Amino acid sequence: MSRSLPLDILVVEDDEGMALLVRERLEEIDGWGVTTAGSAAECRAAVAVDSFDIVLLDRGLPDCDGASLITELLALKPDLAIVMLTGADSARSATETLQLGAWDYVVKQPDLSYLDALPGVLRRCAERIHWKREEARLRGEMDLLMAAMRAEADAVVVTEADGRVRFWNAAAEQLFGWSAEEVVGQPLPLIPEDRMDRFAEIGEHARQGKPLVGVEIALQRRGGSPIDVGLTLTAVNAPDGTLRGYVAVIRDVSERKQLERDRADFVAMLTHDIKNPVMVIHGNAEELAEADLPAELLESAHAIERAAMTISTLVSDFLTSQNIERGSLKLTREPVPVGDLVAYCVKQFRAAAARSSIELAPGPDPGGVTVAGDRLQLERCLTNLIGNAIKYCRGTGGKVTVTASCESDAVLLEVADTGPGIPADELPFVFDKYRRNKGTHRIEGVGLGLSIVRHLVGLHGGTVGVRSEVGQGTTFTIRLPRG
Repeated sequence: MSRSLPLDILVVEDDEGMALLVRERLEEIDGWGVTTAGSAAECRAAVAVDSFDIVLLDRGLPDCDGASLITELLALKPDLAIVMLTGADSARSATETLQLGAWDYVVKQPDLSYLDALPGVLRRCAERIHWKREEARLRGEMDLLMAAMRAEADAVVVTEADGRVRFWNAAAEQLFGWSAEEVVGQPLPLIPEDRMDRFAEIGEHARQGKPLVGVEIALQRRGGSPIDVGLTLTAVNAPDGTLRGYVAVIRDVSERKQLERDRADFVAMLTHDIKNPVMVIHGNAEELAEADLPAELLESAHAIERAAMTISTLVSDFLTSQNIERGSLKLTREPVPVGDLVAYCVKQFRAAAARSSIELAPGPDPGGVTVAGDRLQLERCLTNLIGNAIKYCRGTGGKVTVTASCESDAVLLEVADTGPGIPADELPFVFDKYRRNKGTHRIEGVGLGLSIVRHLVGLHGGTVGVRSEVGQGTTFTIRLPRG
């Protein structure tokens, strides 16, 4: 017994013997159920109450011409598959049958050989039924998806591979100002000329299957005004890998970005206004620390000096961080002698190290080696690392070593301390902004310094890394291109 797609078949044949032969032949197929009807009236009644996949309809019925019954049955069930059984083997008869809506026809041969042809004909109909139902299912899913995309609160834009807009929902209309009728079929109008390269880079990233969720970028509204958005982009590829298009979900983040800019401006103004009085406090504290004062007052002067220096460093870090975020920090490159750089930075901390009973030791001078960089920013990087090392060694009588060494194409600056070390599970996060290690809440700082070091070193084309072991100490290594 052969297998095929399951079918419910209605055989309409007024000759009971012939109906029985047809039924027996079709029931040999596993999964096929067969019902018989002997007249047009019985056929109408059966189709009205049951869900048949195929009607095998004899043209010569006693109460109706089978051809005229086709139209009635399709009015009841438009998707019904009808196969006509006819005794007329002519092109005219076949054409008439198919024009009325039948899917196929079978000529009833006197030798009954047509019985063997029936399963093949019905299998072809079954395949067609399957694909029509699959098409309807997919169309239904597509309709649901399109309804969801139209109702989505975020802007949803679908483009062809060449950038022409294929779909543009109501939220996109409201956000950008163009109606769907204006943009569908046209090149995507959202990308400013000066961001074409950036957008092409994002598109290629998505095409390679890499996740792109919430990427913040500035697009343009109708009229050319900029708008800050969060972009989630997905590339749609054909089975052979050919790009078919993109689906973009775009969220308006302009209000949040404006709040961030306002906050940044306020912080910048506040820190800038604090900077001058702090410098005055620090300068006067230095003078007091060098005066001939009783030991108790001298220690107070040193405490004021250290506090003023801490505030000054925080203010400077905030301002630098703001400049980095805005992209407004520019480097003034020049040949910087590495030995002089190390010696100068170490000198800045000799007094602080001595007060904390910490040995501060520079390594050997690497000679006339230079790096191409901004001396002020390189000093900031190195003094940040040295200052951190001294802070974390304070009270332990430890040692901080600052060394410079050379490789064929790079200069290495290392700051090593014998402090408490950093737990292994926190090492991956030490350069994160505002990140502070557990157990360090009593040590001054807000967690900006190492983040600034990473960004400044990156601007110089270098890298910074860290290795540490709890109880043994920590070593930070800056690697810069030689120049």
